[in-house]
Amino acid sequence: LDSTLKDVLYGQSNQSDQFQLSSHAHKHSATSYTHSSSHGPSESTIQCLLYPGKFSSDTFDTAMVSQSAPGDSPLKLEAIPAVFQQYRDDYSVLDELPGTNTSSGLFYLHREGVEYAGETSITFTPLGVLLEHCLVQPVLTQLRLIDKALLEHLTRNCNLVKHFTALKLFLLMEDGEFAHTLTSVLFEELTNDKNWTRICSASFLNGLLSRALDSSLQGSSPEAARLSFVTNGRHQVGTLSATSVNAMNFLELNYKVDWPCNVVIHPGHIQKYNRVFNFLLQVRRASWALKNTAIYLKHSCITYSGQGAEAKCLSEGQHRQLQLKRHELQHFSSVMHSYITNQLFNLSWQEFEHELQHKVHGVDELIHAHQSFIERAIFRCLLSRKAQPVMKIIVGILTNVLHFTDYARLDAVANYEKMCEIHAKFREALSLLLKVITKLVARGYQPHLDDYLLRLNFNGFYSH
Repeated sequence: LDSTLKDVLYGQSNQSDQFQLSSHAHKHSATSYTHSSSHGPSESTIQCLLYPGKFSSDTFDTAMVSQSAPGDSPLKLEAIPAVFQQYRDDYSVLDELPGTNTSSGLFYLHREGVEYAGETSITFTPLGVLLEHCLVQPVLTQLRLIDKALLEHLTRNCNLVKHFTALKLFLLMEDGEFAHTLTSVLFEELTNDKNWTRICSASFLNGLLSRALDSSLQGSSPEAARLSFVTNGRHQVGTLSATSVNAMNFLELNYKVDWPCNVVIHPGHIQKYNRVFNFLLQVRRASWALKNTAIYLKHSCITYSGQGAEAKCLSEGQHRQLQLKRHELQHFSSVMHSYITNQLFNLSWQEFEHELQHKVHGVDELIHAHQSFIERAIFRCLLSRKAQPVMKIIVGILTNVLHFTDYARLDAVANYEKMCEIHAKFREALSLLLKVITKLVARGYQPHLDDYLLRLNFNGFYSH
């Protein structure tokens, strides 16, 4: 086809062809390429080429140019795809890890093959993306590295794990030899010595601590040297009573922690450990007193003469009844102690160790794990604020136990009726405790109490 259009579309033709096309196009200049204005916008091939997005693709693909000269065959033009600027919806670069040059390729994005008026299209990255890659991600990366280095320093160089173990051994009384020596001497002095000023003195308490550490296999460790007894100043010596459950609440076992370990174990945590320590002292004191009561009852059955008069003694029936009552009180204190140790060491401490090995990756997570361990220990030992009604009943039962043992120590024969009355109060308080715990377990509150209920009411002894 000899036309000017061919010259426009096929610029690679030789000069002779271009000359012939030009002359032939001049000869047929009257050829019409447009439709009448009444049929709307023209959809000729040249318009589809110049305006690719304005007209339909079907007309563009099948566009034909008709010539008025006879003998000329029509020219079929092939479709040339239009170039559009695509909207950017792929931001996978944000998920990539930062490299050595975090600002490489971020300030602008070059779109190859897209030009407008001879200028390459450039799309600038938003300021938020620049800050995310240039500032935030490098800072977060350095923070993770520093946090990991601090965790390694605390656990390995500062022996933080050994501090945790020392708190468990001494303040939570996992070390049996240490706990037995400490409580036995302290309870003996508390029962026999009426001079409370001596018991509260620093010389007696420090000597008691040294004696307890000497009996322990861990007593020579560097962490044991950080222990010391302190008095909280919330007691008055003249108002202390040997039969009171709270008689030893003035006593606290302090553990000194140096920097930087005191960031994880601070004095507030030591006070919470001492809450568990004081409660363990109360339970152990009840068990210790009941063991001595068995000896007192045996002595009360022996008939002896003194100054010409035969002393009174318990009958076999009375002795048997008191021993049965003592055994029932002993069962309660033993179950209470075994429940606490199970919740502390077999559950709470194992959960803490699991978090240290698998979930702690930084200092903040370490602090949170230690704080969670203490809170779980207090909650499961019934020392939380929500458990105060239950703890009030338990303290009342422990008070009955101490009164029972005190009457047996003074004179079991003369105080036989009072000891029976105390046992009746004990059964009444224990029945109330079982009802409260049963309802709490049934409602799903504090599910760990199910373990305590099973231990205390084994085989449904108290249910009948």
